[in-house]
Amino acid sequence: MIKNKLRRQRILKLAMSIFLLLILLLILYFFGNSVFSLYQKYTFAREKKAALSNRYENTVKHKKELEEKLRHVNTKFGKEEILRENYSMARKGEKLIVVVGDIPSHQKASLEKRTFWDKIQAFFGL
Repeated sequence: MIKNKLRRQRILKLAMSIFLLLILLLILYFFGNSVFSLYQKYTFAREKKAALSNRYENTVKHKKELEEKLRHVNTKFGKEEILRENYSMARKGEKLIVVVGDIPSHQKASLEKRTFWDKIQAFFGL
């Protein structure tokens, strides 16, 4: 009877220990999962911060370049340069010379006069 009682107590302690161990493992799992999720969010935020910082620096550089161009355009020489380059304007008494580069090959072919026989050969791929 005493052995039976001791045996029941041991079995009860073992069952309780296993139950508590399972509860502890379950708590550990949820805690570990939360920590891992937090780490993922941290790395995502760090990458996003780096990307936005880089974008901000590029925007500041671009703003400085535009301000410099604006200062140049607001001068007398800057306005004249814009008018000469973009609108092909000249001062009174000046003559404007437009230099035309080579004509592209697809336009050369259309400018050349082709005979009837050349058109037929081109049609049949000869």
